[in-house]
Amino acid sequence: ASETVWLCTSCNSCTLMCPKRVDGASSVVGTRSYIVERGYIPRNVKEVLESAFTYHNPLRTSQAKRLGWAEGLDIKVLPEAGTAETLYFVCCSAAYDLRNQEVARSTAKILKHLNVDFANLGKEEWCCGDHILRMGEQGLFEELAEHNVSMFEKYKVENVIVVSPHCYNTMRNDQPYKGLGLNVQHHTQVIAEAIDAGKLKPVKEIRKRVAYHDPCFLGKRNNIYEEPRKILESIPGLELIEFRRRRENSYCCGGGAGRVWIEEAPPEKRPCVERAREALEIGAEIIAVACPFCITTLEDAIKVL
Repeated sequence: ASETVWLCTSCNSCTLMCPKRVDGASSVVGTRSYIVERGYIPRNVKEVLESAFTYHNPLRTSQAKRLGWAEGLDIKVLPEAGTAETLYFVCCSAAYDLRNQEVARSTAKILKHLNVDFANLGKEEWCCGDHILRMGEQGLFEELAEHNVSMFEKYKVENVIVVSPHCYNTMRNDQPYKGLGLNVQHHTQVIAEAIDAGKLKPVKEIRKRVAYHDPCFLGKRNNIYEEPRKILESIPGLELIEFRRRRENSYCCGGGAGRVWIEEAPPEKRPCVERAREALEIGAEIIAVACPFCITTLEDAIKVL
């Protein structure tokens, strides 16, 4: 169990499908916590946890570079900005990964277009801790979360817009975040609301067959299925097609619970590759995702294929 327990991605399928209503996903996290407390941690897992402890993010990158994604965008940063109605919480992957920085930048541009009064925490934005918690390091998760919570309280944050479903999930469902009663929105919710209200209207045609991949932490954990599809359906020329496994039956990309950094299976055996094959089978030209970790794993899968 000390080896195979690390294979779980916390996708939540076992909990949703269990006829006895056993919360299997949480049971795996509990088992990992037991193992971590006793120090029996695989090397690759230990490296991720040590990075989160040392650098306050799992990517071994200085927090001084946390705002690299925002270059040239004139983003307000706390405390220099004083106050803002909304906090824009970018997440580690979107802050540091060059590919996912595009998502952070695009979302910020949309928020500016919508005249949302928002600010970012800059280097005081630490990892939300979701992956760390699912990997079993409860104490380290609490340290990361308590720092972020202290920042939220210091700047009287009530509204948070996030890029990652993992930030969304932990800020809505895990203590100490949950106790703040924050209004947390995933960026797809904000964009879908703006389209509904007539504040945003896509005009550029995309004449492609697009399959939307439901991220586990947005769909199976938080029942957000319609908003991303609504956005895609609003784009002129786009044909939205569905995966065979979708919504609550969606197939995990394999990146949850730290697997995005610690996957050691042969590339052709990884869940993301099977998902990419499924997209090819249904004739998709584009896989649309709503999670930075799904971008990472599925783009790796495309390279493998």
